[in-house]
Amino acid sequence: MLRAMQKLLLRALAVIFGLSTFVQLIMAITEKSPAATVSALVTAAITFGLWRLSSRADRADSKAGDKNNQLADEAAAYFDHVNSVGKFPESPTDRIISRQDCPVLAACNAKLLEVTSDQARQYLGTRVKLAGLPIYLGQSSSAARTAVREAAQGELAITPKSLIFDGQHRSADVDLDKITALDIAFDAITVSVRGRQKPLIFIVPNGLLWGMLIRNLIQIPVHGRQLPPGTQLTIR
Repeated sequence: MLRAMQKLLLRALAVIFGLSTFVQLIMAITEKSPAATVSALVTAAITFGLWRLSSRADRADSKAGDKNNQLADEAAAYFDHVNSVGKFPESPTDRIISRQDCPVLAACNAKLLEVTSDQARQYLGTRVKLAGLPIYLGQSSSAARTAVREAAQGELAITPKSLIFDGQHRSADVDLDKITALDIAFDAITVSVRGRQKPLIFIVPNGLLWGMLIRNLIQIPVHGRQLPPGTQLTIR
């Protein structure tokens, strides 16, 4: 929405400067004014620059849309394959062991992000130095600061019962029935877990595929790799 408003504003400004250029060109021709000619050239250059910026935003949106469509097609193809054969394919892993009684249904390289928060002091008043040390004369208050940082890189896997992350410095093992909320982006999933204060954020190659897979496995009792008879994965 914000990007669309920015493009609209850029094009509105380009139209305004374009009209100004037209008027100044007419003045330059009718009055044979060098100043009007220079002014017209300047506004023409501004018009061209503004329109080029808006076109660049269009190209960026087009590329993002193409990428999102590609990820959606990949997710749909994967779900169609599982539904057509009635079971999940073998998924090779590097770090996480797939067991026969609880096999890895899907795995990928992923990054684990964590939300951090701290308290920052804000001072209102005058800052002076006494013997080289800064001293604030006035009031101070405390404000919470929240940030997201990378906690670890590793492998993310899902089994019929759990979501597992095995990273260099961090690991996580989440029972699917303890997931209380799931937010899906095209390149990430955010998992809220009962009993865990902060959500788990995973950067993955295809967030739509992983998010929909988790939602389906929360609801479908899969044993081994086989889908229950009459059951199919859905994207919704």
